[in-house]
Order: sequence, then structure tokens, then C-alpha cells
Amino acid sequence: MVLETLTLVVLASVLLIKYGTSTHIAKMNQRHLELQNQCQEFQGKHNALVQERKAAEGEERDLRLKMASLETNLEDLQGELTEQDERNRDLQDRITE
Repeated sequence: MVLETLTLVVLASVLLIKYGTSTHIAKMNQRHLELQNQCQEFQGKHNALVQERKAAEGEERDLRLKMASLETNLEDLQGELTEQDERNRDLQDRITE
């Protein structure tokens, strides 16, 4: 009778341990799935930010090129304006003489 009771106690403890283990594994699997979903979400956000950064860098490069072109045009126009001012002064001097 003692052996049968001991066997039942051991069996009950094995079942409790198995239940605890399976519950823990289920919780770990759930946490794993949650972390995978969160990881995918963050990867999507990261990829979107990378694409936005690339687009912004392209726009910045285009704006720098346009700015350089405009600066060149400005220098040319300032030179032309200086030449025109000199011609106007010459004409003004001729008229006043």
C-alpha cells in the first residue's frame, strides 16, 4: 500500500512538472511570436526610413547641383552687369562732356 501511494505521488508530481513545463513552453512560444512580429514591424520601419533617406539624399544632391549652376549664372550676370555699368558710365561721361 505504501508503494502504491508513493507511486501515485511520484506520478502526480511528474504530471505537475509536465504541465508546468508545457505551460512555460507555450508562454515562450507566444513571446517568440510577439518578438518576431515586433522585429518585422521594426524592419519595415527601418526600410521605410532608409528609402526616405535615399530620396532625401538624391534631392539634396540635385539641389546642390542646381545651386552650383545658379551661382555660376549669378557670377556671369554680375560680370555682365558690371560691364553694362561701365558702358553706361562711359556714355554718361560722353553725354556730359
